Amino acid sequence: PTLRNMWTYGYQVIISYEDVTEVMKHHELWPAIPYWWGNKTASQDLIQYLEHMKQNGRPDCFFVAGINLTEDLEYILAHPSGSLKKLTLSSFPYLKLWIKQQYPGPKRDCINIIA
Repeated sequence: PTLRNMWTYGYQVIISYEDVTEVMKHHELWPAIPYWWGNKTASQDLIQYLEHMKQNGRPDCFFVAGINLTEDLEYILAHPSGSLKKLTLSSFPYLKLWIKQQYPGPKRDCINIIA
C-alpha cells in the first residue's frame, strides 16, 4: 500500500524519520522512533536480544521491537542459495510464539510496536 492509499482509506499512519533537518522541514513527520534492531541471523539470538532490551527497561516514548532477521556476510557465504525470504519464513513460527507472549502497556516489559 502507498501512503496516499492509507490516508485515502482513513488509516492512521505514523511516519518517523531520522534526519532532523527533514523533520523540521516537514511537520507531518515524527522524529526518529527508537528501534530495537537485533542485527541477528538466528531467531533465538534475536529473541534473546529483545528480552535483554526489555529487562533493561523500555524507553519513555514510542519504540519499536524489530523482529527482522539480518543476513551477514558469514550467513550469505554459508547459504549461497538462501535468501532473506527463506531465512525469515523458516524462523517465523518461533518468532510468532514470542509475539503472542507480548502485551502493550506502560510497564517495564511491555512492547509498543512490533515490526
